[in-house]
Amino acid sequence: PARKLRGLLLDKPIDEPAAVELRAIDGALAGRKVGNVTSATVSPALGRPIALGYVHRHYVTAGTVLQVWRGDNHVGDSQVADLPIVTSPF
Repeated sequence: PARKLRGLLLDKPIDEPAAVELRAIDGALAGRKVGNVTSATVSPALGRPIALGYVHRHYVTAGTVLQVWRGDNHVGDSQVADLPIVTSPF
């Protein structure tokens, strides 16, 4: 598949995640859309905002940094994370 579902660690909370896209910082697709956010929340366990999104297969490696855009505005950065982002202690 061209895109895979990945976890995202966000530097800022996202409202209206359906309107948010992910753009590459480097590589062959630098500056272009390489994914989209499907849902977002603040994790009580991590104490930070997290999200789920579909990411282009060339950018799915954990630790990859992607820019978060809403329309023409760069609103923050995200880091790709393996799923599950938070594991249960049980």
